[in-house]
Amino acid sequence: MMDLRRTKIVATLGPATDDESVLAELLSHVNCVRLNFSHGHLDDHAQRVRTVRKVSAEMSRDIAIFADLQGPKIRIGHFIDGSVILNPGAEFILDLGCDPHGGTEGRVWFDYSGLLSDVAGRESLFFLLDDGRIKLRVQSQSKSAFVCEVIVGGVLSNRKGISVLGGGICAPMLTDKDLTDLDYACSLGVDMIALSFPACGDDILRARELIDAHDPSIGIISKIERREAVDHLEDIVMHSDVIMVARGDLALEVGEEEVPVLQKHMIKLCRVQETPVIVATQMMESMVTAATPTRAEVSDVANAVLDGADCVMLSAETATGNHPVGVVEKVAMICRRIEAHSLTRKSDYQDKMVANHTQGSIAYAAMYLANRMPVKAVVAVTEQGQTPRIMSRVRSGIPIYALSRLPRSRAKMTFLRDVYPLPFDMSEIGSSRQLVTRIVMFFREQGILNDEDCFLLTHGDDLSGSRATSTLKVCRVADVLSYGCDHDASVYYDELTAGNRVE
Repeated sequence: MMDLRRTKIVATLGPATDDESVLAELLSHVNCVRLNFSHGHLDDHAQRVRTVRKVSAEMSRDIAIFADLQGPKIRIGHFIDGSVILNPGAEFILDLGCDPHGGTEGRVWFDYSGLLSDVAGRESLFFLLDDGRIKLRVQSQSKSAFVCEVIVGGVLSNRKGISVLGGGICAPMLTDKDLTDLDYACSLGVDMIALSFPACGDDILRARELIDAHDPSIGIISKIERREAVDHLEDIVMHSDVIMVARGDLALEVGEEEVPVLQKHMIKLCRVQETPVIVATQMMESMVTAATPTRAEVSDVANAVLDGADCVMLSAETATGNHPVGVVEKVAMICRRIEAHSLTRKSDYQDKMVANHTQGSIAYAAMYLANRMPVKAVVAVTEQGQTPRIMSRVRSGIPIYALSRLPRSRAKMTFLRDVYPLPFDMSEIGSSRQLVTRIVMFFREQGILNDEDCFLLTHGDDLSGSRATSTLKVCRVADVLSYGCDHDASVYYDELTAGNRVE
């Protein structure tokens, strides 16, 4: 029987998941995996892709793989002793003239010379290091260095990131490292590329050209983590396949108190724009070491589900944590419990929507009926997954099974809330009746539908899913087995709501 958890889980791969038996257990719970190109060697990522493809094929599961590019992340150099302790009130210098491997408790090298011009002229300037754990106030600036006062101190180790409070970094989105990593990731056959620190829609379009040169079917995940990205959010959403609410770096730029409101805003906008959205960063951070989450972390995951997020993502929790399988099991348990609540099952969202094309009209009509009829499932025969994508924006609590012959399309649909992509052989189907009959036999064999169940079916004129969806049917399994399904949806609606059985 299929796992019908509606909210999808993304797990980051790393040393903690390299054991094949651990990975197999992990993949039984997650829908997508992330390769973090900020860490590790290219050969490590290649081996992980091969292992995921092998194990997921053995499990007959479509698991999406995406490569997360580092982007223009500004980092400090190395300390002579590996780390230093910074005390509040002490002077600390970020110095381009320092030896990249010779950092001390008084100064350290940083890897982006453009930072000096990007922030020149600011009256008040603060740097946040190591995801905000260290806070520095700039007292003076020269042609090659920032002289800072430590406001919030602590242990600072090699290669930690630097963020500017308030944003304003002008570094290009794709660095030389990113361009190399993008080429390599595309050669590995990943399903998506995640872009770090895009500032506007043009950044997405430039990346799209580079990806298209390899494979136009590879999708783009845009990570919202710059203040400039928030200002151009609609433009970025319009040009992206998936949006990630990257709360870590975003909090450093806009202030952590702004992130909860922005998260809700981004999820709502993505639903309107028919774009899947991932909520990421520190979802279960304590479980990197602890066997159980904090109450606040449970509420964080629950609120992402209640807000309508398609996916929740785990980072260090699975990549380097002590309990990679335990954390995904806990997240899955939280998602299922919240999904059982009536607040997550129906909404008036689609009542406000206007469909501008036939495909959208059919998708919204199907979900309108799904929320008002005793149907067990919605089945969409699709090629690229556009119809299930639209359907997934409407809460119903009814599973949407997307039948596609293309592995890449199925992988992309693993990001969609409520959508369960399945491979389906549509060869030698010559009529609508044959299509419906084969679908019914397939779902009965899978144990998804019983003889008395009703379901909704959408498909295009050519039946294979390669053309735009134009047809909506309401079917009862027993009737299809008897004589096929050629009934009009409105007729079935009247019959089912009146409690009459069609003979």
